Amino acid sequence: EKISNQNHRLLLKICLIATFLIWPLSFIRIYLQPHSRVIASEWIYDNIPKKATLSCEHWDDCLPLSIEEKSSASYLYKTEMLQLYNADTDKKWKKIDQQLEQTDYLILSSNRLWGSIPKVPEIYPQTAKFYQDLFANRLNWRKIAEFTSYPGFPPLGKSWFFFPDQNADESFTVYDHPQVIIFKKE
Repeated sequence: EKISNQNHRLLLKICLIATFLIWPLSFIRIYLQPHSRVIASEWIYDNIPKKATLSCEHWDDCLPLSIEEKSSASYLYKTEMLQLYNADTDKKWKKIDQQLEQTDYLILSSNRLWGSIPKVPEIYPQTAKFYQDLFANRLNWRKIAEFTSYPGFPPLGKSWFFFPDQNADESFTVYDHPQVIIFKKE
């Protein structure tokens, strides 16, 4: 009986240690694979026709990134920089509407804007509605690709489970493993 109690205590200690290690080890997975913006950029080069017009949100990284074997083609894309962080005015939305008319692919390279702007609808009523409608499929844009890199366990090989953390602090998700979403105009 004394040995059985010792075995139970040992097993309990092992379980506790394993439980406390799962969380930090899961984050290693983020850094053991290519960055989600790099993966998205490779996808863009392989799947979006050259000379297409791509959008880019200001205050965020424009895609595609320059990739050694493919970057010579990057100049073939036209980019429309959408000034969505500016306070909502009729002038702002007139320009954005014109830009969206010219845009073939809407690229959100992180949740920096769409994760924060809808939280202050008193400053961004039209922009908040734009993002809500975009994600609810009420606009003439269809999601065609999404790239994420969530913490997962085990960190190597095929993970058994993931920790979606897009609601974590922006300084962590936007830089280390942003969620990239690409929409195509219908």
